[in-house]
Amino acid sequence: MRIALFLSSFLFASSVFARVPAYEIDISLLVDGKVVSRPMIKTVADEHASVTIENEDSKTSISLKATDEKVTKGNAIKMELNVKYKEKGEKRSFRFNPTIITMSGEPSTVSIAGENGAPALELQVIAKKIKL
Repeated sequence: MRIALFLSSFLFASSVFARVPAYEIDISLLVDGKVVSRPMIKTVADEHASVTIENEDSKTSISLKATDEKVTKGNAIKMELNVKYKEKGEKRSFRFNPTIITMSGEPSTVSIAGENGAPALELQVIAKKIKL
């Protein structure tokens, strides 16, 4: 009896975890048209994930939470992001919190215009559903 109960509990738990959506999110952060960081994050739905990249010129922090989003053309991925970029030497810094809804595998871009109207900061994202 214990073996059957354990086995049914294991199978139930496996089926529950198998249904949790997971995502692979490729991010490119560009400043003045130049790529300053290009992380790839794997995460599961409704969990916060983050990455910090620091080099000799700047520090970039990106955190996000991704979930499935129902749209009229099918299922999409909704990402709530928190992006921080700071150049060393107190030059400039950016902080913004976009929400992006995109179809799986389709590129999306969010940008902040500079004084001349050209993008000063650009966030390019491609999110895909994956199986863990």
